[in-house]
Amino acid sequence: MIDNSTAPYAALLLRLCLGALFVAHAMLKVRVFTIPGTVKYFQSLGLPGFVAYVTIATELSGAFCLVLGIYPRYVALLLVPLVALVKDPDRVHDGQFFLWLAGVAPAMLFLGLEKLRRFGRSEVSERGNIGLCLLFAFGSVYFFCAEQGTVWFAAHVVGAGLAALYLLFALEAERPWLAGLMLGLAFATRTPLLFAAPLFVLEAWRTCRAQRPRLLRTLLAFATPARVRTRLWSVA
Repeated sequence: MIDNSTAPYAALLLRLCLGALFVAHAMLKVRVFTIPGTVKYFQSLGLPGFVAYVTIATELSGAFCLVLGIYPRYVALLLVPLVALVKDPDRVHDGQFFLWLAGVAPAMLFLGLEKLRRFGRSEVSERGNIGLCLLFAFGSVYFFCAEQGTVWFAAHVVGAGLAALYLLFALEAERPWLAGLMLGLAFATRTPLLFAAPLFVLEAWRTCRAQRPRLLRTLLAFATPARVRTRLWSVA
């Protein structure tokens, strides 16, 4: 179960990550591509040049609102990239969509760390867990992958988010079906993540070893979605 007292901190981490990434994308247009270069790119897509200015302003102002929590739901809705604007899905960078998922991994990692703390398996404080997640989000290669906006790097971002969800569901073997599903999807994203499977097996053994029928049911519930997903991946 997710602790409602810590969920707002996960939402804060999500907002901070998304806000920082949108600032990075806006500054990429300003400092790297330059504004005239961005205007020409938009014009090459058949869009008026002023749309470049609107896009940069929207990314910066939207990031500001997300970080400060000013109507975050509405800001997030306004920042969703629309394929209809470009008139051609092939012209939309796929990584731009995955950018929205970049805040999931730090937020879910925080919930997983807090779960360890609640069950007495970690002595790190709530503030310490927030600090660790911020270090992961902004002080590791994760931030570099998240702001690239290309599919290959996006696979790492999605894989990290799924791995964090797997950790959250696998701890205490609390959600076997969801843990199996997250692991199966993670395997389809980045195959080495399958090596995380022993975590759930060990958690199930630790919590259910005194009740063998329950242990078998738990392992079966975990294995079924993971097996189905990895089987579909191998067929595809």
